[in-house]
Amino acid sequence: MWRMAIRAFNGKYVSAEGGGTSQPLIANRDKRDIWETFTLIQAPWEGRDRYALRTHNGTFVTAEVGSNGLLVADRTHMGPWEIFRLHSFMWEGYARYALQAEGGKGYYVSADPNRNYQLAADRPGVGEWERFSIEYF
Repeated sequence: MWRMAIRAFNGKYVSAEGGGTSQPLIANRDKRDIWETFTLIQAPWEGRDRYALRTHNGTFVTAEVGSNGLLVADRTHMGPWEIFRLHSFMWEGYARYALQAEGGKGYYVSADPNRNYQLAADRPGVGEWERFSIEYF
């Protein structure tokens, strides 16, 4: 388990305001606080690069299939729909990551500015809006 914060391509931290249960995760915070802190947990029944994200209040992040893949944190247990594959790569000399939702269609998570930077697993590939940086602490 690792504590971490996630930054989107716009330089903003991803937030799960109120634990993420009342609204989708969104990349709109200038600084890291409790709602911008996640615990990365390796999925015990999956491969090494598959993880769950748990919020400050203990709920798990999931990609809501019925809501166009919007990421919310309203699950009390880790299951197949709460698993993300973490892809790492170098971009312009810096480590970057892409999150691919294991449930549903296996789409990549994006922070689309046309959606006000709300996170959703709705992309078949990795472009600018699907690149994140991770700060471990």
